[in-house]
Amino acid sequence: MFEKTEVRGENAQPLFVYLTKQAPFTEFDAAHPIVGKLQAVLKERFPELLEGDGIKWNFNKFLVNRQGDAVGRYEPTTSPLAMKPAIEKART
Repeated sequence: MFEKTEVRGENAQPLFVYLTKQAPFTEFDAAHPIVGKLQAVLKERFPELLEGDGIKWNFNKFLVNRQGDAVGRYEPTTSPLAMKPAIEKART
């Protein structure tokens, strides 16, 4: 049902190209306890992931409204509860 897929680069699936263009990267939640470690790992092992608006790490979430527009992007450091107001707004 699901398989590993490319989300960055020239082999990226069109869905992820679309989503990252509509909802560019802003920042990691600096208050999250893992953000320091996450940024250190990315800088040391995957510095290319820090560039541009591409997906930085696993568990990115995109909120898409009924019209198919990406209206929110949430990095792995975003709490699900922090997404609740945007989800409720998108449902209307």
